Amino acid sequence: MNLDRLLKPASVAVIGVSSQNNRHPANVIYKKIGQRRSIPVYAVNPRGGTLQEDKIYETLSAVPEPVDAVIVAARAAFVQDLIEECKRCKVGGAIVISGGFAEVGSRQSSGAGLYCAGSDCSRFSDDRPQLPWQLCARHH
Repeated sequence: MNLDRLLKPASVAVIGVSSQNNRHPANVIYKKIGQRRSIPVYAVNPRGGTLQEDKIYETLSAVPEPVDAVIVAARAAFVQDLIEECKRCKVGGAIVISGGFAEVGSRQSSGAGLYCAGSDCSRFSDDRPQLPWQLCARHH
């Protein structure tokens, strides 16, 4: 198992940024990664627009280069579809920082491998069918 693309990415996309609210958590993450790492960081939101003069891509598949790691900061109801898009785009891994999963229920994903960390606990999961595992340590 190789987590390098998730833990040492050459590029990152932050899904859920806002062109309207600079204090949105996804915007803070976008700014911090851009300030601390000399790698491409892409903003993604279905509404598009600009953030700090940078283009906001409407989908992950619209990003002009392969993305190693994705930070998902979208509502829980959208996360499953976003993870499926990450798989289609062959992303190395995703970190989900969304909440509210108890309210929307849970769907299991399946298919191509994608390493995920998230959301209401410290969790890494490997979605490949031949290597299922999950480590979860809840924070109280």
